[in-house]
Amino acid sequence: MKAYQVITSSVDVLGGTLVFAGTRVPIKNLMDYLKTGHTIDDFLEDFPSVTRDQVTAIIDLARDQLTEAFDAHFAACPLRFTFHVLLQRLQVVITSACPAVIFTVPVSRNS
Repeated sequence: MKAYQVITSSVDVLGGTLVFAGTRVPIKNLMDYLKTGHTIDDFLEDFPSVTRDQVTAIIDLARDQLTEAFDAHFAACPLRFTFHVLLQRLQVVITSACPAVIFTVPVSRNS
């Protein structure tokens, strides 16, 4: 699905907030649900006017946008990309060996 098939915005609907097409449900609600640990099924149960296909399309669109931004950011500096990938692999090794360890890899927008 294309973005225009899933997302709409109109001044007449919630003052122009981005909503799922054909509904009055803001896209932000889905992100808030997922961020707080709710499942897609929880979201769909609470917002029956939204379809699973719409939710999947939004997640796919977000993934594609993040991938494009990541690729563009690291294309300018292959060494930085290599270092970042190594840090991610190190995180996997550490967390696999000792699940109690919390290890994060900060990604700076300015770097």
